[in-house]
Amino acid sequence: LHKIELSPFSIMRSAVTQENYARVMGENPSRFKKDEYCPNSFKEISFKDKKIAVCADHPVENVSYEDAQNFAQAMNKIDPSHIYSLP
Repeated sequence: LHKIELSPFSIMRSAVTQENYARVMGENPSRFKKDEYCPNSFKEISFKDKKIAVCADHPVENVSYEDAQNFAQAMNKIDPSHIYSLP
């Protein structure tokens, strides 16, 4: 056994929502994005003149590891005060 030291880091407390993902990436790959799945949080958001259906408070799913990496890279461009990466 040996000691290791980690540099400070933060981790999100919740999953990335469909709305968060769509606002950054311009699409919602989720399978469960119809009002029948989320009658209380369903909405359409606008992104560059197109409408994207989202269940606003549901986590985004149906994304690959590469999709998640691309999301993190996009977040780094939007918010350079933090470094976004997968854990």
